[in-house]
Amino acid sequence: MRLGRASHAFLRHIRSLREHGVRTCFSVGVAITEPIRTAVQACVDWQPAIDADRGLRDGAEIAEITHLLDLSAYPDGTRMIVRRERPHPGAQLSLFHTIEGLRHQAFITDSPRPTCSVQLLELRHRGHAQAEPKKLRYRLLHVAARLVRTARRTLLRIAHTWP
Repeated sequence: MRLGRASHAFLRHIRSLREHGVRTCFSVGVAITEPIRTAVQACVDWQPAIDADRGLRDGAEIAEITHLLDLSAYPDGTRMIVRRERPHPGAQLSLFHTIEGLRHQAFITDSPRPTCSVQLLELRHRGHAQAEPKKLRYRLLHVAARLVRTARRTLLRIAHTWP
């Protein structure tokens, strides 16, 4: 559940954009820590997860555990949602997962409550989590740019024509 100071600052920045008329929300995966494990085990409000076609996702359930955690380090209105599902054959599981027999994934979001259901928030988060590491790494490492060093700073100059 712990993010670095820079991550907290980034989330606060995303939230502050709303004050300038930009409609933004964040949805960020978080590591399962001991407080989250405790909250997951105490949670009784599980509901079925859904797939992109709005049908039920076989063997998967979701719950909001915001009320079971202290999220005061995050921007106001931050919510935590967790999904649990049966692991696929051959999946590498931690000790927590093997005790429960299920795979758990948690994320935080600041999407307002009346916007959509917890099921739709989890579906949206899962859909955006399909980043392709090879493609991302290629794009980051092949940017047309150069490092410029001045007396006190190092700057990254990116070509104006780069998309």
